[in-house]
Amino acid sequence: MLPRAAASYAAPSPSTNASEDIRRAVNEWAAAWQSKNIDTYLRHYASDFTPAAGLAYSAWLQQRRDRLGRPGEITVQVSDLDIKADGSRATARFTQAYSAQGKTLRETKTLTLALRDGQWLIHQERIGQ
Repeated sequence: MLPRAAASYAAPSPSTNASEDIRRAVNEWAAAWQSKNIDTYLRHYASDFTPAAGLAYSAWLQQRRDRLGRPGEITVQVSDLDIKADGSRATARFTQAYSAQGKTLRETKTLTLALRDGQWLIHQERIGQ
């Protein structure tokens, strides 16, 4: 099991444009998810990430590992990305198209992000809001 946040993750230095950094972080998160690179994918989450529906962090982590370990390709596309940043907090709202095993889900997703040690990390994620 990985620690809740891999502190050794070397992210690019933040620019003066938070929206640009957040856009890059969201796209890198989606790319890691699509490529099933579990370690890189999990590095996009803050150590105090709060899973949805009251799921314990350890259960969420195991669920993510199990799902990304399944055979077959997945596709994750982000579109209509709307970013609102306020200091070290931000929200990224977008349309997410996820395809796996012949099924496609298209839904609105909102990520709440926090700036930690120069990296925008996911603190919460919600679907349909």
